[in-house]
Amino acid sequence: MKGLFVTGTDTGVGKTRVAVALIHALRAQGLRVAAMKPVSAGSAPGELNEDVIALMQAANVAAEVRDVSHAASDSFYVEVRGRGVHGSSPEKGRDPIVAGAALVQAAQTIVSRNLDPTDVGVISFGEFQAGSAPNVIPPVARISGTIRSFKPEVREILIRRLQELSRGMGEAMGVTMAFTLKEGVPACRNDPKVSEAFFDSAAEVVGKENLRWLEPKCGGEDFALMARKAPGAMIRLGCRDASQRFNHPLHSPHFDMDEAVLPLGVEVFCRAVKDYLESEPDILP
Repeated sequence: MKGLFVTGTDTGVGKTRVAVALIHALRAQGLRVAAMKPVSAGSAPGELNEDVIALMQAANVAAEVRDVSHAASDSFYVEVRGRGVHGSSPEKGRDPIVAGAALVQAAQTIVSRNLDPTDVGVISFGEFQAGSAPNVIPPVARISGTIRSFKPEVREILIRRLQELSRGMGEAMGVTMAFTLKEGVPACRNDPKVSEAFFDSAAEVVGKENLRWLEPKCGGEDFALMARKAPGAMIRLGCRDASQRFNHPLHSPHFDMDEAVLPLGVEVFCRAVKDYLESEPDILP
């Protein structure tokens, strides 16, 4: 192990303080510690950067995933161009709102009619912008969303079918639909051996009864880029406390976390590194 990579984008509170404590503790063991530039939804994949400090993602429990933990996540954008006209004479224009709405509706069949029922795929529309007046059909509508998958072949199907559907729907509705894909992060694959070792180390700190294995989630995670560089694993540290009103999900405007768990996260990571060094005594110079 040449370095330990620490990442996380969803909990801003206390990141720097805990990350610095963790980095100092690990460097005292003679390790080079690298941090990764966070990736937010819709942004480009991050690059390894030792000057950027980040921490782990929040979750309900202290838990791990043995293999795939997060989905590949890509963003798409569709610009629908028609012909603007007064709302009293729709026959004289080409309505991008109706065409865009038809695309959103038709896209709901891509997963159900193109994927094997045992595979997982998600297409979500998060943005639909058009017009600025109630009595005018605008010339342009803009739509965007995300595509999520665990398998590369499933990802290819979802992207291809959405592209084909956009092109065909544009022709059918008499408008043009320009489809743009913005590639995000790949599926995050945890190394089974690292996951098992991490689980055992965490059990020494919090007790095995407070740990459990999780099923994969369709959220995207930039740690996937690190896991491609070297065997790695993610652990989720619980930060929920309903009695203190720390019970809102990630991305909620009311989200907050129990900072009392942060030192526990440091201890779990340091124990994992200590256990690894004891099992590989020749790893340090």
